[in-house]
Amino acid sequence: VEVIDLQEAEDRDAQVMSITERERLAPMDLGTGPLFRVKLLRLSEVRHVCICTMHHIVTDGWSTEVLLDDLSKIYDALVQRR
Repeated sequence: VEVIDLQEAEDRDAQVMSITERERLAPMDLGTGPLFRVKLLRLSEVRHVCICTMHHIVTDGWSTEVLLDDLSKIYDALVQRR
């Protein structure tokens, strides 16, 4: 997981959009990988954006749904300090 600290950034929203777009357009090489990338953008002590990018060969619709459901449950548990 690459952590990018944007707490001191002038225009955080523009930075988030720019980083997200660069990540979306960055190619993935099946021979060298990685085929699943995660970036965590730290906006403040309590605000973060998580960008998960994966090659379509890594997952299917069912697996993506399971992954997103698991991430949502983990996030909720962390927020509720469980």
